[in-house]
Parts: sequence; C-alpha cells; structure tokens
Amino acid sequence: MGLIIYFDYRAQNVAVVEKQRLIAQEAASTINHFILNKFYFMEMTARFVNPVPQNREDQKISLNKLLGMEPAFRQLAFINASGRTQTQVSRVSMLTSQPMEERV
Repeated sequence: MGLIIYFDYRAQNVAVVEKQRLIAQEAASTINHFILNKFYFMEMTARFVNPVPQNREDQKISLNKLLGMEPAFRQLAFINASGRTQTQVSRVSMLTSQPMEERV
C-alpha cells in the first residue's frame, strides 16, 4: 500500500511540474509576442518619422503622438549616436522617474 501511495504521489508531482512548465512557456511566449509587437510598432514608426532634421519641438510633438497611439509606452526619447537624450516625453512625472539615460 505504501509503495502505491509513493508512486501515485510521484506521478502527480510529475504531472504538476509538467503543467507548470507549460504555463510558464505560454506566459513567456505571450510576453515575447508583446515585446516584439512594440519593437515592430517603433520600427514602422521610425520609417515614417525622420527625427534628424526636426527641431526639438517637432520631435516632442512626434513623440507625444506615439505616446497617444501606444498605451503601453510610458516614456519615449530620441537618442543621438553618442547615446545622449535629445528629446524626451513621458506619461509619468519627470521629477519622480529615473532619467532615461541611466536605464538605457
């Protein structure tokens, strides 16, 4: 009887572990799809908006339009070739948020 209980426990344990693995894989796939979708959105937008010749005010307007189009974005910035932020917009207070350059 004790052996049957042990093997039953082991079988249930394996089934639970397998189910948890499948749930984790599905969650990872969902997150991956979400992130790839956001990168695709930014890539397509970059093809239609040329930030280089724009002045800072035009850059800000473009970034604010992007924020309005994509609710998942909280902060956006134009960053130059040396990694410095040229223009930045945010849905959150700039006083309470960590500077974007420190997070990139």
